[in-house]
Amino acid sequence: MQIVAGKFKGRLLKAPKGQNTRPTSAKLRAAFFNKIQNVIEDVRFLDLFSGSGAIGLEALSRGASHASFVDSNSFAIQSLKENIQLLKVEKESTVYPLDIFKALKKMTTPFDIIYADPPYQLNQKSFKTLYINELLKFFDHSSLLKDGGSLFIEEGGKYEVQEELRHLSLVDERNYGSSYLYEFVKSPSSGIV
Repeated sequence: MQIVAGKFKGRLLKAPKGQNTRPTSAKLRAAFFNKIQNVIEDVRFLDLFSGSGAIGLEALSRGASHASFVDSNSFAIQSLKENIQLLKVEKESTVYPLDIFKALKKMTTPFDIIYADPPYQLNQKSFKTLYINELLKFFDHSSLLKDGGSLFIEEGGKYEVQEELRHLSLVDERNYGSSYLYEFVKSPSSGIV
């Protein structure tokens, strides 16, 4: 796995041991960063279920001002910390070695772009759907995503939004091989506290 573009282009990243993490495909990663290339400069970026941190580190490479990383897997956290040290981006990075919802409750500064890639091994469909619904509900009622900000969710199959969202709107849905990428945008002036 390597950084594709930006100031760290070509730098290799360490991947976690074991089968519990799965890197985002190169095709999907390229499509995602092509989509946000005009808005990545100086943003605060949140990488949920970060694994090795490849998505958040790529965001820093391309000009994000800060990236926060959340993962509860100890092997992933070890690789992530090594990758942050390797790129010397400790000051631009915050690592939360916690369950997603515990980490989110600790955060206070809002993000411009959030990328969530729940583990595919949650593939018992009802459980996975419930998990994504909870994530959407959280960001719909939270000020952690800035007004006008984007929440991207990578999913291993087709997902139908089941929550009634008041402040988030599904604006894009694309298929990349075996993965789907969904973009939700938060309505400006939603007034959430």
